[in-house]
Amino acid sequence: PIHDSCSQDTDPTSLTRRISFDVVEIREYNRILSDNPATTNGPPVGLGWEYSPEDTVRIDLETYESYQSNARRSKRQLAIPSEVRQEMLLAEGYSFGEIAKTVREIRKIRERRNISFHHMKYDPIAE
Repeated sequence: PIHDSCSQDTDPTSLTRRISFDVVEIREYNRILSDNPATTNGPPVGLGWEYSPEDTVRIDLETYESYQSNARRSKRQLAIPSEVRQEMLLAEGYSFGEIAKTVREIRKIRERRNISFHHMKYDPIAE
């Protein structure tokens, strides 16, 4: 639950708000074939809206933070190789054809963005 408390100092017009948290809820969402063109190689993976309420874990904030303090990872460690992303999507029920089609579409989007970016320097309105 979120604890919301308000307190007033001696000045009645000043209002201090504080919000605190005491429980972390951890959910596992389904993975979807995304349309994010920032992926440089292979299929982009995103999170869907579906999750299993019975697999949701609730843990108090202090316990969660004590585990997380040693588990922080760098951006490089968080990157998922393209082969692994493809296997994830196949496990979610996507076909090789759907994945390949999305990868082609994303490549086209990236190419168009690059062309637009390079044309911007010649466009006086963009400045």
